Amino acid sequence: STTRIQYLDGIRFKRVINAAAKRLIEKHGHLNDINVFPVPDGDTGSNMAGTMDNVVKKSANALDQSIGKMSEVIAESALLGARGNSGVILAQFLCGFSEGVKGLQRVTLKDFSDAASNASKRALESISEPKAGTILTVIREWSDHLSANHENYNNFHDLLHDSLDQAHESVRS
Repeated sequence: STTRIQYLDGIRFKRVINAAAKRLIEKHGHLNDINVFPVPDGDTGSNMAGTMDNVVKKSANALDQSIGKMSEVIAESALLGARGNSGVILAQFLCGFSEGVKGLQRVTLKDFSDAASNASKRALESISEPKAGTILTVIREWSDHLSANHENYNNFHDLLHDSLDQAHESVRS
């Protein structure tokens, strides 16, 4: 059996962000198509993809082993390159996560869960009149799931796999 990842450091976190960015950029057209609430503006995926593309480019040379420092580089890159409301929400989420891991070399499942909760709060605060049933609801329900369940896991793969199921469920409801 393979050993599953039990902590994230700066380099691992950057790999996660790069993989997420690649997937988001690949699927941005689909996100544009399905985003109809609260406003069917057709550019949500493009704005998030542009924001993440900037993160990848600006953090390309960052080699920080510390997740605290790497997440700061990533959050600042997202803020500087944020496009549209969805980009701002994403940037604020990453800023909240960065605040949650400040000063840490690596994070455990609990640290990650705590940082995700902080990230969720920051994302929610970034919108003056947040609406239920948007990405903010999905983020909150995902981070609540992490908080409630992280103790039942001993590796990131299983925790994130199951929390992704929760996010899918949130999108459907």
